[in-house]
Amino acid sequence: MGTTIEPLKKWKKAHWDFFANALEESGKKPTEDMLIVYESFETIWPKK
Repeated sequence: MGTTIEPLKKWKKAHWDFFANALEESGKKPTEDMLIVYESFETIWPKK
């Protein structure tokens, strides 16, 4: 495939750290089976 697993490991660690920090205030910890909400936005007006 032309790539290594290292970028995936770095991506997963960065996101896991983010969720751990975000949940810390509520006293919760991230789990492998927790639900994640993904939102995508698109600009609907033209550039001037």
